Amino acid sequence: MKTWQNKVMLLAMVAFLLAFLGCGGDKEEAVTAEKEKFFTIYFSADLSRAIGFTNAPRAIAMADTIDFINEKFGGVADSTGEKRKFRLEWYDDQFDSSLAIPNMERWGKRENFIFYAACILPAMVRERMAELEVVMKNCGISEPLLYPAGWVFGSEPLRGGDVATMTKWVCDNWDYEKEGRNPRIILSAYDTSSGRYSIRPYVQEWIKENLKVDIVDVAFSPLIMVDPGTWLARFKAKKADWIIGHHIGPSAGPLVKENHAGNYGFKFGFTESVVERQTIEKLAGGAEACDGVMFGCGPLLYLDYVGKEKPDSLVGELYRFIKKRRGESVDQQQIGYCIGPLDVIFIYEALKEIFAANKDITWENLHSRHIAKHVNDNWSSKDLWGMGTMNYGPTRRDPKSMQIISVKNGIPTYSGKWIEVIRVIEPEFIAEPFKMPTTEPLPKKAS
Repeated sequence: MKTWQNKVMLLAMVAFLLAFLGCGGDKEEAVTAEKEKFFTIYFSADLSRAIGFTNAPRAIAMADTIDFINEKFGGVADSTGEKRKFRLEWYDDQFDSSLAIPNMERWGKRENFIFYAACILPAMVRERMAELEVVMKNCGISEPLLYPAGWVFGSEPLRGGDVATMTKWVCDNWDYEKEGRNPRIILSAYDTSSGRYSIRPYVQEWIKENLKVDIVDVAFSPLIMVDPGTWLARFKAKKADWIIGHHIGPSAGPLVKENHAGNYGFKFGFTESVVERQTIEKLAGGAEACDGVMFGCGPLLYLDYVGKEKPDSLVGELYRFIKKRRGESVDQQQIGYCIGPLDVIFIYEALKEIFAANKDITWENLHSRHIAKHVNDNWSSKDLWGMGTMNYGPTRRDPKSMQIISVKNGIPTYSGKWIEVIRVIEPEFIAEPFKMPTTEPLPKKAS
């Protein structure tokens, strides 16, 4: 793998992000914010290291979606008719807790720290979000971050459930009579807490007890795969058919590319939606290496896919709005342009519904407790502009459905069939339902 090429591409992406979004705001922006009241969306993620591959486009997509909502709707109106637009404040935490946690504490001192979108963070953040009374929208990686149900809401199913569901799909499509044996799989994930949780022993035990499949190896890889041949040779020695697990573009792409170059013959089932054009074209070897070989879980539908399928919908309008600005990047950086818009659509829809249903709640007294309670109580099946359905409730913080994504002619292709994600979760994580605090609310002001 040409690691320098990947670094240059990532640095160029981050440079564009800095140029487009600015470096935390300037005096002119601060003066404007004083004259016109805004609702601030906070966002923290790795924008410049391994996961910046998807998070930098996600931040840009959030800013674009904010501009779309501000221009089309003028923001969100409360029961008095007062409208407030959205604004974005972001921070590059570099996938480093020593940066992410202090920054979160810095933001936590602000009364307008009400809604926080983030990528992977330690499980300790869940408790801290409750203490700060901040609603967090997270990718939704592992049980310790999301459960017991609290103030953190996941965008995607738990990775362990993805692994189990993908493995079941492999079994459902395996010809046992023709092959005369069970499919042999490698469970593989990148070596972080979230990766390890996706293939932890509890998940392995569920697969062994419920599916006709042989797990021949369990392996943890680097976030950025620099020597895929060594890993694939190890897997070949195990006589595996499939490699299934939680990866991102820089770890998944090189494996698929080397699989083709070395004629290893594996197929891949990735839990995260890394089956996107950016990964396929720049890291995984294109159509020749990926067609019929690379598969993924698709709990969310890419913006370009929905925008083209439903051009007259709100997402169709949003897609054209961003496409006019970004050009081909919208169609290539599909994960970022999926999760990013959904972060903004999530809070837009929540606020719109809260103000419509509660005439006594206005911008002047809006509290994060209103948001947490509304989403917890009312979003058991909430469609977000056709891009994904969120399933929340007293003991649930992650969605429950997905589609299988395959690659055809180098293009990610949804199966068109929604399947329920197998919920592989220890009972203790869902034993206690979410309860709103009974203490005096922390001071919050949406400005």
